[in-house]
Amino acid sequence: MRNGTAPPPKIPSDISIVSFDNGQLSTLATPRTTTMGVDLGLFGKTAIRQLFWRTKQPEAPHMELLLPTTLIERESTSAPRA
Repeated sequence: MRNGTAPPPKIPSDISIVSFDNGQLSTLATPRTTTMGVDLGLFGKTAIRQLFWRTKQPEAPHMELLLPTTLIERESTSAPRA
């Protein structure tokens, strides 16, 4: 049982951190955060288009859409330990 006095994990040697959307905070954090870059405009347009389509086709089968992303590697990740 931990007594609450254990030191926090070290980034990235103990734990890796990845965010989603490449927001401004990912470059301001220390260490800078690895993130998935997405085209937020395309993301929003696709969501609205699907919402309108779903209102017209409520019984249509589930649809999975894949949107492009880019991995932006920064200092918050490292290779797994052996």
